[in-house]
Amino acid sequence: MNGLDLDALRAGWKHSQRQLDTSLTLDADTLRAALRRRTGAAFRRHRGWLLASLVAAALTFGALLAFLVAHFDDAVYRLLASPLALLALAELSVDWRQWRALAALDLDAPVVQVQTTLDELRGRLLRPAKWVLLSSVLLWLPLILVLVKGLTGTDLLDYLHPSVVYVNLLVGVLFVPIALLVMRWASWRYRQRPGFERFLDDVAGSSFGKARQQLAAQREVRPGDGFRRDAADTRRSRRSGAAGPSPCAAALA
Repeated sequence: MNGLDLDALRAGWKHSQRQLDTSLTLDADTLRAALRRRTGAAFRRHRGWLLASLVAAALTFGALLAFLVAHFDDAVYRLLASPLALLALAELSVDWRQWRALAALDLDAPVVQVQTTLDELRGRLLRPAKWVLLSSVLLWLPLILVLVKGLTGTDLLDYLHPSVVYVNLLVGVLFVPIALLVMRWASWRYRQRPGFERFLDDVAGSSFGKARQQLAAQREVRPGDGFRRDAADTRRSRRSGAAGPSPCAAALA
């Protein structure tokens, strides 16, 4: 093989390499664009579910407010309905704040910045879920009493022995500190495990979790040095997680 053949071979190899690099770049750009579209679609679906939650919370709060007005002279039912109305108002406030935050969210911003915003939003979602769980044992009986009274006008307290109310009150009050201790232990024990993050996503809502998964997939496909940058971000997030609980874990603690 003479020098001319070798030069031609090198030129052909460089040309093939440039074509391959161009093809890989186009494929990566296509993949990133597809993931960006899927991420945007996932967040639009989540906002749709969030709108439904907003409407449901508003209707629930309105119904409880009307019940309180209609039974304003009844101190017992006013006491039973007030914490339910406060929970509905808290849910309405959280959903509204999340709606506004998602409306202002720029998915083209740096992925780490978007991820931080979503972590804060998930922490907001977990707080009312935490208090609903803590108060569930205490408020299930008031919920039934208010529901039956509001829909049928029947006062179930006339048919219940007072001990039922007292036992429910005692068990409900005792459940709160026990559940708090269990939540703090679980947050400390499992917060570094991937399964715990998926669990928090499920608690925050399946549509919210799917939107975060799409964003995580988009984060994995970055141009050039983006893979190294994401790996560094991952290491930093792990170190910060080891140093202290995340906002989401803190919401459950």
